[in-house]
Amino acid sequence: MRSPAFWYQPVGLPAIMLTPLAHIYGALEAVRRRTTVSQHADIPVICVGNLTAGGAGKTPTVRALAKLLHGAGLAPAVLSRGYGGNNTTTMRVDPTHHRAIDTGDEPLMLAQDLPVYVARDRRDALNCAIADGMQLAIKDDGFQNPTLAHNYNLIVVDAKLGLGNGLLLPAGPLRQPLTASAPRIDAVLVIGGSSNATRRIITDRLGIDPTRIFTGDLVPVAPVPTRVLAYCGIGQPAKFFDTLRDTGFALADTVAFADHHLFTDAEAAQLIETAKRLNAKLMTTEKDLTRLRGAPAGSPLAALSDASACLPVELVLDNAAGLIEDVLEKLNQPPH
Repeated sequence: MRSPAFWYQPVGLPAIMLTPLAHIYGALEAVRRRTTVSQHADIPVICVGNLTAGGAGKTPTVRALAKLLHGAGLAPAVLSRGYGGNNTTTMRVDPTHHRAIDTGDEPLMLAQDLPVYVARDRRDALNCAIADGMQLAIKDDGFQNPTLAHNYNLIVVDAKLGLGNGLLLPAGPLRQPLTASAPRIDAVLVIGGSSNATRRIITDRLGIDPTRIFTGDLVPVAPVPTRVLAYCGIGQPAKFFDTLRDTGFALADTVAFADHHLFTDAEAAQLIETAKRLNAKLMTTEKDLTRLRGAPAGSPLAALSDASACLPVELVLDNAAGLIEDVLEKLNQPPH
């Protein structure tokens, strides 16, 4: 699903019409939160989550945080639900064996560098990681899920989109009332520049101390810019296209699919044909290319994978030392 534009506009008719459904969603979310007993893990758990639906940059944040923890002498494992994959068991992701259709695209990406455990219930993934001797876990998403207690909650916010219109799903992008989220947040990471407006919104609406707001940017690890047909299936496709333009690529055309989209042979063939017609190279995201890898040899999907370049991005933090110091200080405190 692609985030509707009205979520990030002043409250208007679409949001007002959906407000009754938002009240129902909020009531169900509150019941779940109040009736679920959180499991306190035997090892520290860091959650990298967000307050809104859609992409905010959690996966690059998990990577960057894991790198900082390694620098501090710790070796974290990643816990994931494997969204977009069809696996129903608990397993450690093997990037030499598994495909995105098995594990989901983001776990497979992260497994290139980190131990990643996938299960529909992250408690099962955690128990599997502990059985393997892991001493620390990073939970990728799931801040609103009360089944597992966290020692540290790092919330990722897109600087441009902020918190949207401030309404609950489906009238707005919020996954939980801010009054329920705020007390459990340890720090906020604003990605996409140190937007003063976004920082003020976070400070005012969440009551977060400005010293607990960190900033950073997603920096492309770019190939040589050229003329491209850009396509992707991510939460905020416009961000990818804008990044390409900012990096110097000439966009002959753009094609956006839903987040975690599983490409078909027909779509692959169409993209290849369009690129040829436009005399452009194919360019996509690392996450999309991960989903294409492992397609049957000779198929249009395999041809699209071979013909496509990707634009990896790396999270560069403005105060990495401050963030890791804050995380390490909280790891031995009681989870919440």
